[in-house]
Amino acid sequence: MTTTRMKTQHCRNTYYRALKGRTAYSPFPEYLVVDGGCEFHSRALVEACAQWGITVQICPPVRPNVKPVIEEFFTQRNRRSQA
Repeated sequence: MTTTRMKTQHCRNTYYRALKGRTAYSPFPEYLVVDGGCEFHSRALVEACAQWGITVQICPPVRPNVKPVIEEFFTQRNRRSQA
């Protein structure tokens, strides 16, 4: 199995675990996956999410392969906006 395929499988497993046990009627996600932007490193965000039972997962810097689906989405969006 290639590295990219293993990373994709890891992401699928992570999303599956995050969604497992949630119902269609749940108004909040179980996990909030954020990048290393300073706006996501606030105590207020973490505390607000904790009140609603949401776990904040901060991805490591300069590691776009941790969340490849989102990174690819933004790459494609940026390419289209420059055309």
